Amino acid sequence: MAKRRKNIFEANEKIEKSGQADYLDDVLKEREKDESETKELLKTPKKTIRHTFVIEPEFMEDLRNIIHTVKSAGRYDFAIKEAFSEMMDLYKKKIKKDYGGIKSKGGK
Repeated sequence: MAKRRKNIFEANEKIEKSGQADYLDDVLKEREKDESETKELLKTPKKTIRHTFVIEPEFMEDLRNIIHTVKSAGRYDFAIKEAFSEMMDLYKKKIKKDYGGIKSKGGK
């Protein structure tokens, strides 16, 4: 009768990690770190609000084209939020120049 070979899966030997496993361990640690940072960010109160506007379709198309143009130029993080913020900054300057300032309506 032939001698049975030892199956590597039956062995109780500890298999050492390869360099790839060590890299994956680091990735998992980074992911856990990122998740904990995300949880901390979610705990902090938001300083922005979500609001709905009624606008003309042409305005929205122009806004999308502007964002596409800016992103095509290499500013990949540019989005509607940033575009709106920049538009408001420019409009505030115009109002301050034309009307001498911005009056507060009250409230917050």
